[in-house]
Amino acid sequence: MTRLPRRRLLAAAGSGLAGALAGCGYRPGGGELVWEQSLSNGRFPRTGETAWVDDGDLLVAVENREGQDYDREREEWVDVSEAEATAYDSSGDVRWRGTTARQYAGDPAIGPDGVYVPLRDGGVTALSRSGDDAGSVRWTNDRLGPVSRVVAGDGVVVALGDAGFACLDAADGEATGAGESIPVTGTDVGSVAVGGGRVWASSRGDATLYGAAVDGGDPVELTLPDSPPDLAALDDGVVVATVDDGLRAVGPDGAVRWAADVRAPDYSLVAGDRLYVVADASVIAVDSAGGERRWQHELPLLNPPVVDDDGVYGAVSGCRFQALTDGGEEWWSVPTPDDEGYGCDLTYVTVLDDRIVAVDGDRLYAVRKRPGDRWTLL
Repeated sequence: MTRLPRRRLLAAAGSGLAGALAGCGYRPGGGELVWEQSLSNGRFPRTGETAWVDDGDLLVAVENREGQDYDREREEWVDVSEAEATAYDSSGDVRWRGTTARQYAGDPAIGPDGVYVPLRDGGVTALSRSGDDAGSVRWTNDRLGPVSRVVAGDGVVVALGDAGFACLDAADGEATGAGESIPVTGTDVGSVAVGGGRVWASSRGDATLYGAAVDGGDPVELTLPDSPPDLAALDDGVVVATVDDGLRAVGPDGAVRWAADVRAPDYSLVAGDRLYVVADASVIAVDSAGGERRWQHELPLLNPPVVDDDGVYGAVSGCRFQALTDGGEEWWSVPTPDDEGYGCDLTYVTVLDDRIVAVDGDRLYAVRKRPGDRWTLL
């Protein structure tokens, strides 16, 4: 007889008790396990190379496949060398699957119009993310040379690699004018951000920030104190650059809108009217309109945190999930669902709808985002 592991036994008992108490006021707590599944789904051939991207609605795994697979239509074994994209929703269900003609090599991206995969031997492929053709190839641009990473926004895709900086129309993959208006090339490209109808990029060599409208209009440039490790684009066309002595918010006209004294910031995340900055093992909330600091909270993060309109969530030392409200208060903190006492191997954490979804080794699972009263009778 197969023995049910203790954690799953408790989870099963808890689910049954939750159902029994559903009419008695049971409200599950934040951080409680909702579902889990194995990523070893028997699909083959796999190489083990997987990249994850999400946009708060879909979580997409892009995985290289190499070897032989059985073609059911042709009823024969065929050689396979491709990347397979699998899109999950907050319930853990697979929304769609799609494949590219070649394996991926670089960091993919997800945007409002699709999932964009840099290909081995050069180029970028766009997969449709919704509709009847979800997962199918919309276009492929093979004229870019090797691409190391992709940044996507509303209507535009930025491809970065040895060949330089290319801005592509998200609808057809053709070059837009912004690529010509932003004079950074090759390995000199630093940080990149897309948003509010504009593309922004920094130069490593001379710490210059460049910006332009997606069509190449209204180009601007500004010299910063140092090359920013991160740029965050806001909806109104403003970009926030993280430099050693703080933050600089730069408008579409190239003028500095505000500066904030946040020393040695690593990167920043945008949610609503807040900018969350990670610096020196702390998360700092800054008003994105004027740069006023709202609060600061120490958070010993294991991975980059994720944010939404309700707060900040992250995996912290000790294999725990920690949630903060948008006001900086501790919302809840619980141990991660470990793999039968073997600790955590978190490679990716995000928020999808009202779930925190984590890739933990060869498992994919979700915990509840909102707190409640655990096993409480009202």
